[in-house]
Amino acid sequence: MSWQRDCVATSLALGVFAVLTGCGDEFTQPPQKSEDLLVVTVTFTGLLPSRTVQVLVNDTIPLPIEGPTTGDPLHARGDVRLPLGSYRVRLTGLDPNCEAPETKPIRIGGYVPGFVAFTVACRDDLALSGRGLAWIDPSFDDGWGNVSFPLSIRNQDGSVIQPKDADVSLDAAWSEDGEELAVLREGTPGVIFLAPDGRPLPGGVHTVGAAIAWLPGQSVLGVLEVARSTCQILLVKQPSAVLDSLSCGDPGGLAGYTGDLAWSPDGGTAAVAVGTDSSIRLVDRESRAVVTRLLPAGHTPSALEWSWDGRALFVLARCTSTCLTTHFALLRHHPDSGDWTTIASWTDSPPSQVVQTLELLDADHLAVGVIEGSIHVVSLEAPNPSRVFLQVTGYRLSRRP
Repeated sequence: MSWQRDCVATSLALGVFAVLTGCGDEFTQPPQKSEDLLVVTVTFTGLLPSRTVQVLVNDTIPLPIEGPTTGDPLHARGDVRLPLGSYRVRLTGLDPNCEAPETKPIRIGGYVPGFVAFTVACRDDLALSGRGLAWIDPSFDDGWGNVSFPLSIRNQDGSVIQPKDADVSLDAAWSEDGEELAVLREGTPGVIFLAPDGRPLPGGVHTVGAAIAWLPGQSVLGVLEVARSTCQILLVKQPSAVLDSLSCGDPGGLAGYTGDLAWSPDGGTAAVAVGTDSSIRLVDRESRAVVTRLLPAGHTPSALEWSWDGRALFVLARCTSTCLTTHFALLRHHPDSGDWTTIASWTDSPPSQVVQTLELLDADHLAVGVIEGSIHVVSLEAPNPSRVFLQVTGYRLSRRP
């Protein structure tokens, strides 16, 4: 087939994209192939699906596809060679929280590959999100040395607010009835209380704390304080009364804002992580006895959470000194036997500067903050792979009951 000089303009006007060879008075179109490539891409918005998406061509031909990935953007891709002709491409096997896009037609013409692109909108699992979520955004620098750690509160409708009274926050925890959000912040007072809509509530506690956690079954807040010679848990009755304090052992010269605090479901034991220590401390609230448990070699705890029944303690730890690769590990500790097991792990490359998060969403699911740009959810029954729960870089996530 021969085209005149104006064949390039004609071909573009007709929407035909082909490689034209030759010069002078005529151009020659390359011969048509008997088959060509079909390329399908899938981009996800919102929650990363827990299932691997499947692509069907004409409802019978499966198209191998890789992904979705756990990064950002969230996408999957696959391709297959097909004879020339018209086809219908659709997605199947999607997570129930994702909307399946309509079937798309495509014609494989033999001159260039066929491309089909899908965008899949996924929503958060409301059962896991409770009545809302709160988290601390990582450090923001305005370029003038002014750093803030704003608190974000997300409602069930997906709207997000950032209360002005919590612009430099270190931790946040919803009360058991979900009507108060305790916020540990830098400045005076150290602990404030907010309503679900972000309004400040009466009261506050003057403290320089590292972490906070509500005592189950009581309107009492535990505040972890770590100084160079003292590690203690203040028991605070809202709005501002300090009822008691529990020693959590010698901090070993460690001090600062790093650490975590988690109460067992019966409120009898406090689990404490302090700074860069390679152990956790278990504090008995009645006897005040402190038991120290060393983590597996090379691991440093950064976040703690008890299991639903209180028989296990989950520990998010970072391994650097003795590991072949720097990574985060989700560990399960059995206080009765003292045993440790690894549930899941993530490579820490490049090294993350975000303070980590660990939050029990229900009896089987943990929210884990280890990867910049997202908070993942891990199923304890099938921990690998994890999936994206929130498309945010945040830490100290708290679920509103």
